[in-house]
Amino acid sequence: MEKMVQHQRKIIAHGLVTVPALLLAQAQDGLSHGAILKVWRRMYQRGHAHSPKIAVVTSGAFAYLAWYASRTTVTRAPMLLFGTAASLVTGVVPFTLIFMRPTNNALMERAADEELSPNNPVQGPEQKTSEQLFTRWATLTGIRGLLPLAGGILGLVAVLNY
Repeated sequence: MEKMVQHQRKIIAHGLVTVPALLLAQAQDGLSHGAILKVWRRMYQRGHAHSPKIAVVTSGAFAYLAWYASRTTVTRAPMLLFGTAASLVTGVVPFTLIFMRPTNNALMERAADEELSPNNPVQGPEQKTSEQLFTRWATLTGIRGLLPLAGGILGLVAVLNY
């Protein structure tokens, strides 16, 4: 349960704290466009390496609790609550692939372009600005963070009531 809470906090913190702080640092402190892209890329890569593992372990724990509840309780409610919790936590993966992949890819391309030509950000008139992409990424990350949060709440309800 502790890993799940940490995972949920990390997901939401990136969207609600880190990216807005980077954009504010650019606007108020003169942090360069390239520096923001580099920091975001490193943050993304670390999260990409760790978050799926945490989601699998947390979902597995909830799935086990659902199975155990199905064998030891008369009512189906705890099994359904734990099972739904497992599904919600696992839901971060398809959410990321379906809704966030285009934004992730665009930001990764911008970071790569920045590495190649740091003084000339590549952006056509039809493309979104990096700030727009960061804002979209932060919003989607905040929404994605609600999935494990809801799963944790359901797991807590099951533990406290059954």
